[in-house]
Amino acid sequence: MGTILGLSIPFCVFWGGWKIFCVIRVLQGLTQGILFPCVYQHLAKWSPEEERNRLGVLAHSGIECGTIVAMYVTGMVAASDLGWPGISYVFSGTGLVFCLLWLIFAENSPADSKFITAAERSYILSSQASVEDSQQKKKRRIPVPWKAILTSGPFISLLIARLCDTWGFMTMQAQIPSYLHGALKMEITKNAFYSALPYFTMWVCLYMFMISSDVALRNKWTSLLNVRKICNTFAMWGPAALLIGIGFLNETQRTLAITFITLNVGLNAGHIIGSLLNLIDLAPNHTGILMAFANTFAAIVSLVCPLVVGVIVHDVSDRSQWQIVFWIAAGLFFFGNLQFLFFAKTDAQPWNEDNFMTKSDKEKGEKVPEITSADSLPKKTEL
Repeated sequence: MGTILGLSIPFCVFWGGWKIFCVIRVLQGLTQGILFPCVYQHLAKWSPEEERNRLGVLAHSGIECGTIVAMYVTGMVAASDLGWPGISYVFSGTGLVFCLLWLIFAENSPADSKFITAAERSYILSSQASVEDSQQKKKRRIPVPWKAILTSGPFISLLIARLCDTWGFMTMQAQIPSYLHGALKMEITKNAFYSALPYFTMWVCLYMFMISSDVALRNKWTSLLNVRKICNTFAMWGPAALLIGIGFLNETQRTLAITFITLNVGLNAGHIIGSLLNLIDLAPNHTGILMAFANTFAAIVSLVCPLVVGVIVHDVSDRSQWQIVFWIAAGLFFFGNLQFLFFAKTDAQPWNEDNFMTKSDKEKGEKVPEITSADSLPKKTEL
């Protein structure tokens, strides 16, 4: 649907102007809001536990790769005979080709796929602790244990980490270019190389985190939980320190500023192995729901962050005002990871089980007040 809306932009803008363009972009956002929950639920069903980091990174690396390619291709297409409408034709056409391939080759689970061997199917299904009888699962819906999810300590910790990371990343992505323009007199957005460099570094770092994690887990140097915590620490505490450092740079230190920004975005790639893939650990059966819930609140944070920056920064050339913005983001980075280190878990939670909603409170591990029957009360002694 998003690609069809994209194809309609050149035709609609000619008669509706910028207003209809905004409407189309909003509709595209609404249709693409379900993308990440679907991708993560798909990963939960298709990724063996020992390959979860690898497949998750491969799926996510497409975002950084696509960002880099789009930055260069967009300019080339706009400068060609196609003009700016060609941007919609090229990217929406690519999206339609992908959708066609997805409809042909993709399946909800390995049990349904006609394009994998019996050995591959057996390997994937047998490696997933949450998969008991895939054919039986298809016949029934697993109820969502909302109360258990919303009161789950590990999920709340993960959610806090995601929200803090989103605030910090939005500060890096959306606000630092304004800081460089106002305080350091740099036009980074007009330089395609400088604009793409942080995302290229993030792409490279993503694979570095993946390889390091695979080696550590394969050799049993540490546990999956520690891998999640270490990667998330790099992703949040590294950028926290760099954000504070950026706030003290001046016009004579532009090269150092570019270096800090590049490392900032690159190190943040660790959050994918750190907290994002932790969604699958906690509940493979409800990963899509967890991702949708986390993404909704992350989207709200993405809207609030620029508004708060606008309240703090009245003069874009005043470095002291920007330092407040960077300290807030750094503080959230620090707090978000600190509580994640204390409360994160990688074990599948009890509410992930298919029959969790049908269990009694005692079976779920909840404390049930004991009711003493009248027969069990001590009888009065007759005088």
